[in-house]
Amino acid sequence: MKLNKERQQMYLDGKVGLINDGTVEQLWEIAADCTLRGDSKYYYAKVRPTDGMEYHHTLWFYETETRKPTAWKLNIDVPEWDAKAGTVGINHKKYEDSVQFNNSLSPKSLLPYIATPIYGTKIKLESGAEIELSENDIENIKKL
Repeated sequence: MKLNKERQQMYLDGKVGLINDGTVEQLWEIAADCTLRGDSKYYYAKVRPTDGMEYHHTLWFYETETRKPTAWKLNIDVPEWDAKAGTVGINHKKYEDSVQFNNSLSPKSLLPYIATPIYGTKIKLESGAEIELSENDIENIKKL
């Protein structure tokens, strides 16, 4: 779960209220700088919420983290791209909505139908540098 910073700011700005659902531990992360009132129906910062304010459970402030594919592996041959099944295409550096296979660009919207995503994993090295490896890279390292 990842804290949604925009929703957190809405709470801190007093635009939305928070229903007391018993998850105080998570709430501390949301409103670390605020005085919490856990003895009432709502948690709130400094000023009591006004009528008509929208209230949300603590979970509303969090969202699941989705892994982003760093590459795609074709499931079928695509003669137009001069690419056979198993060919790996990487996200294009300049065009965010495109993946490059050999010398051809493909729109990402087409890929779920013809390719399998390869997810990247961020790894912190001893030097402090951070690199991102694809699932394929990790499997190859395991074979060493």
